[in-house]
Amino acid sequence: MLDVVIYPLVFTCRHGIELSLKDLAVQLPLVWDEKSEVELTHNLSDNWAKINCYLKREQEFDPENMLIDQVDTILKDFLEIDQTGQVFRYPTGRSGLKHLDGEVSAINVIVFR
Repeated sequence: MLDVVIYPLVFTCRHGIELSLKDLAVQLPLVWDEKSEVELTHNLSDNWAKINCYLKREQEFDPENMLIDQVDTILKDFLEIDQTGQVFRYPTGRSGLKHLDGEVSAINVIVFR
């Protein structure tokens, strides 16, 4: 029963992160007067790698900014469980097996927040 509550929340959050990374991948090159011709995927780490170099440039002006480290941590948490964006679409995969089974079998809503 809990999956009915948490799966849509996590899926929506992950999708929002994906869309934000894609938008930044288009916008950040323009800030640096570069062309924004990038191929974007559904893979968070691919898209993060495309914008990370621009954020590191910005961090040179503000070395105390921990944004990159914070985003790295959040992305690693998502990627540890769902690398492809499929896990939170449905509680089970096409094979009929439950996605979150084993070490991570439940997601605490409070911790997720």
